[in-house]
Amino acid sequence: MVTFQSIDLRFKSRSCISPLQAKLMVRYREQHGAYPNAQELLKIKILDQKFVDKITPYLEF
Repeated sequence: MVTFQSIDLRFKSRSCISPLQAKLMVRYREQHGAYPNAQELLKIKILDQKFVDKITPYLEF
């Protein structure tokens, strides 16, 4: 299980998360603070519901 508040570029090693997606997720968190839930990821334009559904089981908030 990955604690989402401590997300970093380790996500690059996950096959379902591209380096660009990981980078944008980290940048968004740095600019807007902690993610309250997985749905907050949808505010990142390149991420869609299918992606969020795929990674949600690996996240903790």
